[in-house]
Amino acid sequence: MDIINKSKDKDITFFCFTPLVSLATFFIEFALALLVFLKYRQTLFNKISIATLICLGLFQLSEYFICTTNYADFWIKVGYVAITFLPAFGVHLITAITRKHDVLMVSGYLAALLFTAAIIFVPGINLQTSCQPNYVAVAMENRFSIAHTSYYAFYVFAGLFLLWNGLRKGIGDSKEEKWLLIAYATFLIPSEGLALLRMISNSAVPSVMCGFAVLAAIILVLVVIPRQAQLESRKKKKSKRK
Repeated sequence: MDIINKSKDKDITFFCFTPLVSLATFFIEFALALLVFLKYRQTLFNKISIATLICLGLFQLSEYFICTTNYADFWIKVGYVAITFLPAFGVHLITAITRKHDVLMVSGYLAALLFTAAIIFVPGINLQTSCQPNYVAVAMENRFSIAHTSYYAFYVFAGLFLLWNGLRKGIGDSKEEKWLLIAYATFLIPSEGLALLRMISNSAVPSVMCGFAVLAAIILVLVVIPRQAQLESRKKKKSKRK
């Protein structure tokens, strides 16, 4: 297998991806995770947020090493395992706000664990990658690709539905839900939009999506987590008064 393909493709070059951009994004996301760890009380919500930020950062670090070393086979597995947990983390964060659909959250983690085991232990998946001018392209066995994409789509849209339903029925904090919807939009709209316009190939979607997800990470840390901390502080004060 040609581990790192340096040839240019026919897509428009955006110059928004380089190994150094991936490395910088990794440092940003890990710095955000460290900020949450040091600044806020370690509630379940914050622990899930830290795990999300670490997984996003690991994917960026894997892209850097895919494009700069001869260990692409190892690093694509690290990166793909990391992003496999992201939909489950997203649903867990949302259920922590809405207090609903724990079954959906548990099933998400079970699915993520099954896919992780397959990525690590099943040789037939044939996970391959190459470093392109705009992104890191990923290819794999077709049936596994369909299953993984279906899992991803289902839990991402399940998260969106839970947020919409929470806003519609007044379940949970509306400000958190609105900002989480915006966070989802920051990586879904650009990546899917570029794919629909055929400016990127389907093999590039994970790379492009996770590149834009740094915006979602910033929203999570600067808006949603402080709001969650504020609500928890209010609950404590009310309980003390009682």
